Amino acid sequence: MKRAFGIALMIAAMAGQASALSCMAPDPVTTFQDSAAAAETYVVVHGRFSFDPDAMPRFKDGKDPVDAKVPAIFIGQSLTESGFNNGLVTSVTLDVECAVIWCGGLAADTPYLAFLEKHDDGFKLNLGPCPFRAFDQPSPQTLRKMTACLNGVC
Repeated sequence: MKRAFGIALMIAAMAGQASALSCMAPDPVTTFQDSAAAAETYVVVHGRFSFDPDAMPRFKDGKDPVDAKVPAIFIGQSLTESGFNNGLVTSVTLDVECAVIWCGGLAADTPYLAFLEKHDDGFKLNLGPCPFRAFDQPSPQTLRKMTACLNGVC
């Protein structure tokens, strides 16, 4: 009886970890609205991030990864009332968070729509296991929606 209870408890714990990582489908419009309502200041950008992919935390050798701050360079445009037309090249800290064996991250050489948090010393991009601040390969329609949101028509 004790053994069965222990196995059931272990299975319940594993199920809890798995369900804790189930993410709702990310939505750029919702992220825009949440960012606009936040106390922090965000800049909406479209472009690519240059960084050392080996600096990203990963599950390896049976060890859970740990959170990391990865230096990066963003190259692209920031959003204005008329679209993504304000050229921007800036350093960004990728604040990568992990949950058990899953970590946030970015793919190299991929265009992103991202919401950079502005600080006195630069920009930060929060990257958790659930991608709510960075959207890879955004469609032209999604980019137009961001312009509409900035103009109050979300």
